[in-house]
Amino acid sequence: MQPSSPQSGNLYPELATTAQIERERLAIRVFERPEMRDAVEQIKALYAAHPLGATATGQATMHRAASATAFMSVYHAVLEPLTADPAFLWFESAPHCWHDMEVPRAAYGIDNPQAVYRHVILDVNSKYVITGKVQRPGPVQLHFEARSEIPGAGPTIDPEGSPQTATLNGEDMVFADDGSFLVTLDTEPANGRINHMQVPPVGYVFLVTRDLLTDWTTQHIYSIEITRTDGPPAQPMPSDEALAQRAAEIALAEGRFWIAFFDKYTFVGPVNSAHAIARPGGRGLAGGGHFKLADDEALVVTVEPLSALAVDIQVTDPWGVQFEYLEHLSCYNLAESKPNPDGSYTYVISRLDPGVHNWLEPQGHDSGMIALRWQALTGPADPKVALRPTEMVKLADLKSALAPNTVFVDPDQREIQRAERVRAYLRHRPPQPAGAD
Repeated sequence: MQPSSPQSGNLYPELATTAQIERERLAIRVFERPEMRDAVEQIKALYAAHPLGATATGQATMHRAASATAFMSVYHAVLEPLTADPAFLWFESAPHCWHDMEVPRAAYGIDNPQAVYRHVILDVNSKYVITGKVQRPGPVQLHFEARSEIPGAGPTIDPEGSPQTATLNGEDMVFADDGSFLVTLDTEPANGRINHMQVPPVGYVFLVTRDLLTDWTTQHIYSIEITRTDGPPAQPMPSDEALAQRAAEIALAEGRFWIAFFDKYTFVGPVNSAHAIARPGGRGLAGGGHFKLADDEALVVTVEPLSALAVDIQVTDPWGVQFEYLEHLSCYNLAESKPNPDGSYTYVISRLDPGVHNWLEPQGHDSGMIALRWQALTGPADPKVALRPTEMVKLADLKSALAPNTVFVDPDQREIQRAERVRAYLRHRPPQPAGAD
């Protein structure tokens, strides 16, 4: 079990920066205002009006998902006025305890537990320098992505959530021998600068960085800082009331956006199936689908790793928020998975524990989404062969659908598997509050 008391001190130094703690305190304060309570209820009303809102799982996960989306909107609202004093904020995160705070869940758009997300909102009329360093072994990929807006802000439903304007992959960056780096970001061409991101001279810069982990037990995440080197005068910080009003506006837009997004890209396909597509900006491949299971059924999903150094699979609720993933096995990377003899990986989604090591656990729910990613590609990767056809079987017939050497676990081994997962997570991310899910 993860610790339940708030943590403080110098734990998790890469994430628990002074700016992170200060801005989380502000975000919590804003989130507790009546404007945000109303926003959560309005998002729930959007969900309830959708056909998924009439399902048992849709109803059971509705409040949790609406709250997570609303708290994400608070982060966005808090960062918008701070373009002259930027700092990366850890977001799309599980609820966590540290520095005498219990921080709510912040999630939307199928948050990936294998990635440590940090973001900042910048001004196109300013210039910025990003510095960082990692203790090796680091993540398999460090990725920077600039977008022209936050999800839901524009009129289109972009397949990546919002339009990309610039990307920078760790594979293409220059690092010092000690693992440190420097990145510049502004509207001008590189003109000989290495690790440069050129963004359009108009609009908005929503900058996201991801540390992509393939082994929670050994890899370290980057320390990252951003400094503005030139730009217009800083604007005064709005009041908590004004921040809450802005966050509520963003929350409703994001709630509407993600419903439309998943209707267009996820629920359009047949139930209990999945497919893969190529992603822009050096992001590899992505796969998705949705499932609906009876108590005695299992969905068998077999994945080809192709040329990817990082492959992951997860199940989420119908609203695109990750099921709890510390003590529940709702996601896997390859280090956590057992392979088939031919190098592929087979996962079983079922409400009841099938005794298979690679069990994707929807926490007893009967439906939700499936998401897969193939990242840090080392060669060609054809999305047409990334996934084998899924197979629906009765739990009683499951063994006949699996490879002969499939690894099974007994209840004691399952508890060990869960405990190892918690220990690995807590190496670099803080614990959840008691009863967080």
